[in-house]
Amino acid sequence: FGGGVGSSSSSTSVPAGVPPVEIKRQLDKKQQSKPEAKTVKSETSDPRKKSSPVFDPTVGHYEHDGIIYLEGHIYADILEEGMPIQLWMGSPNATNDEKRDLRNFNYWKTALLAKVKKGKTKEETLCHVSYLSRPEDEDETIEPSVKPDR
Repeated sequence: FGGGVGSSSSSTSVPAGVPPVEIKRQLDKKQQSKPEAKTVKSETSDPRKKSSPVFDPTVGHYEHDGIIYLEGHIYADILEEGMPIQLWMGSPNATNDEKRDLRNFNYWKTALLAKVKKGKTKEETLCHVSYLSRPEDEDETIEPSVKPDR
């Protein structure tokens, strides 16, 4: 799952009725203008220490309509009870690229983290999530033991 965490003034908004080819063209154009990952030189003079990337703008998050979405499998260690998230309701076999595809945006459901059970690793973290199955529902559905990559 992913969570919206902020906004940015450099969003790419896509009006309704825009053909998928144009959407892809706009997204490709935006990707080309994103900054490269920067490296920081070690403050010590030890040549054995390598520079490490500070931030890679293509891994672990993406932006849509000015909202930055963090990918759960990357950011599992910061999840907390009560956080709003986006829960993937589409195919469990969908790739990350398919989940990011604007044509699949309707497969995401807004939910809340009801409980977070942290494991020894990010992959072992499980969450109980709460959401409304249909907009007219008054009672929430609680889905237990959901992995953060959903």
